[in-house]
Amino acid sequence: MARKVNQRTLDLLWESEGTGTMTSDGRYLAYLDRNATRSNPYYDSQSGGLWTIGPGVTGPMVKRGTVMTKSQVEYYMNLELQKVGAYIEAHATVTLTDNQYGALCDFGYNLGAGSLAKIIDLINQGLNDDAMQLLLKYNRGTQNGRKVVLKGLVTRRYREKELFEWEDRKQLTKLSPIMQHMDKLQNGSLVTGAGGTFLWSNWSQFRDMISDHVGITILVALGIGYFGPIVVKAIIHKLFDDGSYVPEGTKPIDKIVMPRGAK
Repeated sequence: MARKVNQRTLDLLWESEGTGTMTSDGRYLAYLDRNATRSNPYYDSQSGGLWTIGPGVTGPMVKRGTVMTKSQVEYYMNLELQKVGAYIEAHATVTLTDNQYGALCDFGYNLGAGSLAKIIDLINQGLNDDAMQLLLKYNRGTQNGRKVVLKGLVTRRYREKELFEWEDRKQLTKLSPIMQHMDKLQNGSLVTGAGGTFLWSNWSQFRDMISDHVGITILVALGIGYFGPIVVKAIIHKLFDDGSYVPEGTKPIDKIVMPRGAK
């Protein structure tokens, strides 16, 4: 099974795709996407479009009048993301960060996994900048029967590029005051622990100075001081990868200037 996308990717996908048509009780109602390509196997030529529901979900289960709950829509959405993810993992020969993987998944979800072939090939060669420039060119859609540049696709491609180039978690320590504080606590515990080890190995000389209970308490405190920050840092890494924690100063490596009208 392909790895899951992080929260940043899901936020981008929902924002880009939208919720579509919804009923008064909060369920999702199938709508006709008249800008869809006729080559789509589920294109309804009689209706002149592609029946879609929620965030771009299509397939044989979506027809005129189809209604789904949010959990049902998310189920089909995740199925498609798994297909795209499997394609990426099968063709990428380099290790992708969660944000790089998520950006490619959003692109593949929008245009189909096969459209990633040339982009992944460039990434495999270490040509990430070239890959992102190629990605930006996929900004055309069908409108009134002809291919035109769509503002929505221009925006989405730039946001995918931005996500792909998001700060790597290895740089998180430089950006997060909490991580910096945890590192200081851990380093302090190492220094103090070295002194504690010396005392323990020469305990007979200090037995009359402090009680055994005090010594044990000190050593326990040192252990907590060292391993506690490890747990906290692991939690912060998890929140950062999920997109729940964004430290001040975190920004794309390449600050994107959006083109006029791309909103």
